[in-house]
Amino acid sequence: MKKKVKKVLLFTLALIFVTVGPAFSALVYEYSNTYSGAAPSGPPPWMSATFAGTGSDTVTLTLKGISLASTEFVSAFLFNYIGSDPITIAFANPWQGASTSYSPNAYSAGGAGGFDIRISFPTSAQLNRFNNSDTAVLTITGTNDPSLFYATNAGRGKTGIYTGAHVQGIARGRSGWATVPIPPTVWLLGAGLLGIVGIRRGFMK
Repeated sequence: MKKKVKKVLLFTLALIFVTVGPAFSALVYEYSNTYSGAAPSGPPPWMSATFAGTGSDTVTLTLKGISLASTEFVSAFLFNYIGSDPITIAFANPWQGASTSYSPNAYSAGGAGGFDIRISFPTSAQLNRFNNSDTAVLTITGTNDPSLFYATNAGRGKTGIYTGAHVQGIARGRSGWATVPIPPTVWLLGAGLLGIVGIRRGFMK
């Protein structure tokens, strides 16, 4: 009976993904792994990044601190983009000392290259760092499809990475690059349905 229920559930999830994908109205990354350096001291996920289609030609990116220690902060987020149309990225509200940049395969970090988007935050304590419980909202113009940000890096070094976040201020002066599991558990929201990509093996047994 349990096997039958699991098969029905897996079929439902597969059907949802077919219905939602490849385009969907929201993509949520939860940072719970590291690919270089030390891990933040709090329980994962430490941060999240949500891409949501919000207009005819825009996507809103929301970055949130979830479980960072009081001394920890994020100095950069890296993402990938597989769309053919050029995009521009800007903070919805001014963030002193922060910056955004987009250039295909131009950014490297933590031994991984080939990222397309870099969002940088201040590292100085005198400026507005990205700390725990902080939220930053950015507007991406040039597409309304969040699925175009569901892609891995394509440069030298470590590959197969969907996104990276540089966490500094970890205990004993350490830092590390946080990312999502591979394959990532990604929440896809669209057409009134909720699907999951990257179902864990343990769930399927």
